[in-house]
Formats: sequence, C-alpha cells, structure tokens
Amino acid sequence: MNPLALLRLVPARDWLYIAAFTVLLVGGIAFVRHEREIGAARVEQLRQAETTQRAAVAAAWAASSATETQRRQAAQKESDHEADRFTALAYAGHADAVSALDGLRQRTAAATARCVPGDPAAVAAGAAAGAAGDLPADVLGRLGQAAVDIAAFADKSRGAGVDAERQYDSLNLPRGLSPAGP
Repeated sequence: MNPLALLRLVPARDWLYIAAFTVLLVGGIAFVRHEREIGAARVEQLRQAETTQRAAVAAAWAASSATETQRRQAAQKESDHEADRFTALAYAGHADAVSALDGLRQRTAAATARCVPGDPAAVAAGAAAGAAGDLPADVLGRLGQAAVDIAAFADKSRGAGVDAERQYDSLNLPRGLSPAGP
C-alpha cells in the first residue's frame, strides 16, 4: 500500500490534533532543554559563589593567622627584651655584690693586720695568733663568695622563670587578656 493512501485514511479533524500534539511535544522538549540549561547555569553560579565564599573565608583565616603570628612574635620580642633587661640588672647587682665582698675582704685584711703587733718578738711569739686572726677573714670571705654565687644563681633562675612565664602567656592567653585579667 501507498503511504499517502494511509495518510488519507486519517480524518482531517485528527490532523489538527496530531499537529497540536506535535507542537506541544516540540515545545515541551524545547522547554525541558531550556530549563536544563538554566538549571546548569544556576548550579554553575552556585558553585562559583561557593568557591568565592571559600576563598574569602580562606583569605580571612590567613589574615587572622598572620595577625596572630605577628602578635606572638611581638610578644616574644618584648619578652626577650624584658629578659635581657632583667639579666642586665642581675649582672649589675652581681657586680655590686662582688664589689661589696672585695671591700669587706679589704677591711677584714686591714683589721687583721692591725691586730698583729709590730714588735718582732711578739710576731714570733704570736704567729699562731696571726694564723688564727686570718681564720675569721677567710671564713667571712668564703661566706661572702657563697652569698654572691647564690644570689647570682637565684637571679638567673628567677629571670628564666619570669621569661618562661611571659612566653607561655604570650602564646596561650587569648587576645586582650593579661595574667591579671581583662
């Protein structure tokens, strides 16, 4: 059979339905394609917005991290400066103590020299007395040196402890707080 003959079998009014159905089908397919393209564009816009937001958050975090690093470095530098100042004061105090000890030794030696009489016979007879006179000066000198050494050790220990505490506080305390409070 001829395909045109088959088409003639369809009534004219059904051709109107077939044309309307075809228009609706083609329009629906075009609409679905259009919506799919719009949806893809929306998804791409959302991805770009999310990427931009992530980049902004990362930049803010990096800036905050850099600021915190600078704050910590400044606190470390201040702590080092304070430790150096304290060490200088401790060394000055140590030098003063050594100077005072030397003065004490000189005064003790002078006092011991005055105790020994200038008479040669008395010197020969009092040699043991002279040695006994040196004993307090020697003990006093040793005690003074021990006191100076202990003071130097205490100064170094205190300085190291204060420096360690400052460094710990500068690294661990939240911003705006000091060991005494806000």
